Amino acid sequence: MAKVDFDDTRPACLSLPICDMLPYRSASDFFCEFGDAHVDVTDGRGCTVRRSQLYALATWWQNRSAAPAEEALSGTVVHWPIREDDNHSARLQGVIDDVTRYIVDGHADRSSIFDLYDFPQIPRFAWAIIGPKSVPVNAHQDMFGTASWNLLYSGRKEWSFWAPDLHAIGGHPPFTTFEQCPGELVWIPENWWHSVRYRDASICFSKNLILRRSVDSVLQSMRLKAPRYAHVLEAVLLTEQRSKVDVA
Repeated sequence: MAKVDFDDTRPACLSLPICDMLPYRSASDFFCEFGDAHVDVTDGRGCTVRRSQLYALATWWQNRSAAPAEEALSGTVVHWPIREDDNHSARLQGVIDDVTRYIVDGHADRSSIFDLYDFPQIPRFAWAIIGPKSVPVNAHQDMFGTASWNLLYSGRKEWSFWAPDLHAIGGHPPFTTFEQCPGELVWIPENWWHSVRYRDASICFSKNLILRRSVDSVLQSMRLKAPRYAHVLEAVLLTEQRSKVDVA
């Protein structure tokens, strides 16, 4: 694939050929392939509402009125962490790697620091996200001040963005609003406020990135909110420092 050039300090919507390379030709293929995987159902604030096998959510995903009888899942989406130690989601790691290589090719500054090392305790911060039609995701900033990308596999999503220097977005018009279609990747720079509405039942893949330009602020946020991740990032940065000393 050709290198992609865009201003990575601002939100962007990019067309990618990745979806044509996926082995899952439709949403039905996706649910058939991964139906017995256990996934987290989260609310608009990212809190886990329940765990379920993916196949049990297929009907709910296609029609919100057909949500599982044991719990109304109105206003929720599914976040399925992609981890190498999970036999199901590990099969999607190739998708994450291909997209990341495409974004980074020729632009090393877009590399996530965690991706440069293979420590077993490093979190990959990658997900498959599944949302039914009309579900809104309220305006928020991505965790720890990371950047992220979001590749849409099926459906349509509407995005709105606000500048990162706003303390509250109430009353402020969006900086930009656009619709994302299958095969398009949305780039979310660090600390940009964004909201999403699922115009159709949608499946997407997403990854958060610790960019070198923002590593200090990310580390500070992790120390406050998730010390276990801060310890890992500190170990990675220490490894880098020692490598530079050894080379010198």
